[in-house]
Amino acid sequence: MAKEVKRCTVVSGAPVNDCEFLKENINTDSFIIAADSGYKRLVEAGLRIDCIIADFDSSKKPELDCEIIEFSCEKEFTDTFNAVRLAVERGYNDITVFFALGGRFDHSYSNLLCLAYCNENGVKCTLFDRNNRVSLINSYHKFKRITSHFRFSRLWENAGEYQLRAHIIPRGGIIRISSILKSAPSLLKVILLPTNTAK
Repeated sequence: MAKEVKRCTVVSGAPVNDCEFLKENINTDSFIIAADSGYKRLVEAGLRIDCIIADFDSSKKPELDCEIIEFSCEKEFTDTFNAVRLAVERGYNDITVFFALGGRFDHSYSNLLCLAYCNENGVKCTLFDRNNRVSLINSYHKFKRITSHFRFSRLWENAGEYQLRAHIIPRGGIIRISSILKSAPSLLKVILLPTNTAK
C-alpha cells in the first residue's frame, strides 16, 4: 500500500519579496508554516498561515489567529530549520521551503542542511524560489564533485558525459558542474591521498 503523502509548506524569512511567485507556486492544501518574518510574505500574499515558528529577532510578534511557537534567540538552529524539524516531527513527508536561500550565508548553508536532515528521515524536501529549486535525491542526472576536507583526491568516474580516469582534484576543487549521467548506476571511486601527494 502506497504511503500517504502529507504535504507541508515552509515560508522562510530570507530577504526575498516575491509574493507573486509564492501565490503562483504554493500548495494551499498543504500545512503552512511561517519561519519568523516569513509570515510577512504570507500576509502580503493574502495566504493562510497555520503556524509561525520564530524567535522574532527579525520581526515583531504578530497578532494572528494561528499557532505560534516562540524560541529563544539563543538557539541551535535557524527558524527555517526548526520549522522543517517541526514538520517532520508532525509526520509531514513532502516539504517545500520557499525563500530559504540568498540571505546570510550561514543561514543559507544551514537551510541547505535541511535537505540532509529530511533525507535521513525519509522525507522529501525542496528549497524553492524563482532562481533555485534544490533537492537531495539518491539518483540524479546532473551532479557536482566537490572536495573540502582533503588536499587531494584521485577520482575515477565512468558514467559521466565527459569521463575521467585518475583525475586529481585539489582541496576545494570543483569539477563536472553540469555533467550529465549517460547511464545508471554510475561508478564513482574516490581515493584520498596524503596532503603531500600531487601525482
